[in-house]
Amino acid sequence: MSAMPRASASRVVALLGACALAGCSLAGSLTGGVTTTSGPTARSASAAPESTPAAGGDGKIVMLDLDGKTADEATAALRAAGFISSPEVNRILLECEGSTKQVGRITCQSPKPGTLADRRAIISVTVYEGPHRISGALVRAQLEKVRGMTIADAKTYLKSLGHDGEVAIFEQPTFSNSCGVKKVCEVSPEGGTGIHDRVTLVINPNANVDISLPP
Repeated sequence: MSAMPRASASRVVALLGACALAGCSLAGSLTGGVTTTSGPTARSASAAPESTPAAGGDGKIVMLDLDGKTADEATAALRAAGFISSPEVNRILLECEGSTKQVGRITCQSPKPGTLADRRAIISVTVYEGPHRISGALVRAQLEKVRGMTIADAKTYLKSLGHDGEVAIFEQPTFSNSCGVKKVCEVSPEGGTGIHDRVTLVINPNANVDISLPP
């Protein structure tokens, strides 16, 4: 075999020394790249660097804007975007900030549109059901209207709202000038309740009896 030129021999020695330290082997011609053989991450030293993960990696997805969609439309859009869970309809809040005021349409959501969310994240939406209305519940604005009604009228009104729970009557011990005889003065709970829960009507006694002490 003919003698190898001095420059080429020096290059081979240098490559062999580098491979001995790094645990690699020569691949291809002397002008080719060096292929590492140590571990599962072995790749060609002349290969291009791996691409940088796109924003929203690690299972993160940019949250969609669900404003104006129905719950079914939101579910389909979220699944298409890669989210796993269906949106949960929030019926606790009476109203929330949102541009949509169409009955049956989403008016606000959490997480907010444009934010990064895990693909398994719980997505809460509020569906607009009209002013002062929540499915399965009575709200303050509805209950306040029974004040000044008779017991019979109050029961009829509550039933028209879908209430089918117990209606209890409590006659307060002292007469209140804020309402008439046997009229509803207060309602409990006044802040709102479920349509199947108990509602208590506080009424005036039969007559306005002044039992103040003489001068």
